[in-house]
Amino acid sequence: MDDHVAGRIRLIRAIREQQGLSRQTLARRAGISWKWLSTIEQGAGNPSEKAIAQLFNGLGVGAELQHNILAQFRMNALPRAEFDAEDQAELDAHPYPMWAQHMSSHDVYGTNEQYERMFPGIKPGTNAMVWTVTDPRARELMPDWLHDARVMVQWFLTMSTVLVEPAHRDEIISQCAVNDIWEMLCTPLRPHLLIRRTLTVYDPEIERVRTFTRLVSEAHMPEARPWAVGKLVPRPDEPPVIG
Repeated sequence: MDDHVAGRIRLIRAIREQQGLSRQTLARRAGISWKWLSTIEQGAGNPSEKAIAQLFNGLGVGAELQHNILAQFRMNALPRAEFDAEDQAELDAHPYPMWAQHMSSHDVYGTNEQYERMFPGIKPGTNAMVWTVTDPRARELMPDWLHDARVMVQWFLTMSTVLVEPAHRDEIISQCAVNDIWEMLCTPLRPHLLIRRTLTVYDPEIERVRTFTRLVSEAHMPEARPWAVGKLVPRPDEPPVIG
């Protein structure tokens, strides 16, 4: 099987084990033979896209999350690249917070001024999850901090098993583990809760809490880049900014 398929099968196994499911249980949910599941988890066979989707569905990983997972595998397969002046110019042109990061590790490659004002301490070369988990300002600025932190941690714990170098994964975990509630943050969430469409955060521009739509996409202009680009855009139902 090719690398994309093999990686997703490893991910399926990791999620299955996180959920405490036996191969027999997942196979029954997915409508496939557990012996065949055992075969492909060991790296043999050539599962179809339909079979992979059935397995993800059996784990409660819906179509939207599957799409996000596949996008991460695409980005991870791209050659390394430097975040350059043109990449930074794209972020600087956006009037609201915008950033670039590795979606599995939460390593930050680029930020604009609006983002750094909203999340003081996150800048290129830092890790957004480490900041969220360990910096006291995160709790002050994010009213839904506990949920937002758990989502980031679960996404990391799930995807990093396949898409982050083990030594770097261990380094990130050790930095986060200084938080007394780290173990609680690692408590598994149901897969559908890993989709974050909005983010509520204190906006220093208007000095109040504000809810943004969170848009994340692959960076591919003028060429594919091995990171994702995120934007925060005010929701249309937000009160207007006066002044």
